[in-house]
Amino acid sequence: MYSTIMSQNWIFFFLLSSAIALTSCSKEGTVLEPSSSTNLPVASSDWFVPQNQIIGSLSPFPIINNPTYTTVESNQFRSDNSRVILYKSKNNLYVFPNSEMYVEAVNDIIDGLPIAMTYCPKTKSAVGINRIFSQDTLLITASGFLYKENMVPMDVKSNKMWSQMAFGQLKGDLENESLRNIPIVETIWKNVVDDFPNAKVYVSHLDSFDYNTTNRTDGDEIVQTTGGNTNPDIISKTRYYGILSAKAPLSLFSYEHFSNKWTIESIWDKRKIIVLGNQARQCVVAYYAKYDFIPIQGQYPLVMKDETDTYWNVFGEAIAGPRKGERLAQPISYVARGESWKDFFKEINFYP
Repeated sequence: MYSTIMSQNWIFFFLLSSAIALTSCSKEGTVLEPSSSTNLPVASSDWFVPQNQIIGSLSPFPIINNPTYTTVESNQFRSDNSRVILYKSKNNLYVFPNSEMYVEAVNDIIDGLPIAMTYCPKTKSAVGINRIFSQDTLLITASGFLYKENMVPMDVKSNKMWSQMAFGQLKGDLENESLRNIPIVETIWKNVVDDFPNAKVYVSHLDSFDYNTTNRTDGDEIVQTTGGNTNPDIISKTRYYGILSAKAPLSLFSYEHFSNKWTIESIWDKRKIIVLGNQARQCVVAYYAKYDFIPIQGQYPLVMKDETDTYWNVFGEAIAGPRKGERLAQPISYVARGESWKDFFKEINFYP
């Protein structure tokens, strides 16, 4: 069962008209360094949210483009329970350890699709972005600003900015156009070691970046909230899996809502969404459901089957059976800390 909490305030986007000079360096695939003179004043008229909710300054992080990846075997130093973000392309599995994402945005082109993986170490939120935007291809970095303590991704080509957690509706000259997510799965490193030994693991080499060298853990920073949802059952520093909707309340799931075996919960947002979770594997993931599914056990990464006996993996791919080759679409959904969800969303359907 869930509890419903008040009305919602969640979609914000930003536009900033400042020029940024870029120069090249070479260590990590392609890395672009912003100019040292990017600490520029920002007029309040440039923002589409109250200025008192924006902190920081325009000081873009190094831009990671075309990164290099290492092997699972070469990452044996990682602890079993360290958090990782998984992106499954058609041909490969890519792993982005949270502790390597202190640069906060990594751009790549995988199987022809331009993507960006973003991570905010304060709100613990990882979001995958499809960089195809209208007729352009975005190049994403962390701007240096925070909105409600959450990173503000920036396209260095246009200088447009967004709230990472809000996603949502575009403002300005491209009003009503939205960023698109890519399907990701957040889990723990042990699952990669046990089940995906051939995965490609991103490792950052930007130790010369001052911010990076002090944020190489996935610890618990203090996050200041600015008001919003007040549900006391949502614990501030606990991670929860949230599913965003344009019209319905946020659906927020605790890991404890699921048992230590694969369980499926169904919710509705114009169409059916299945939420698949396993507390022991520290994994919750959601997909739009075209079919009827039941969970299966002991065959990971296969986690469910449908009424035709087609077997599906944790990435929403049909692996065996009549529907082999199909892939389920994923709603905008990701993991973040409780206080951050409450700060962004007033209306929450909470599944404790």
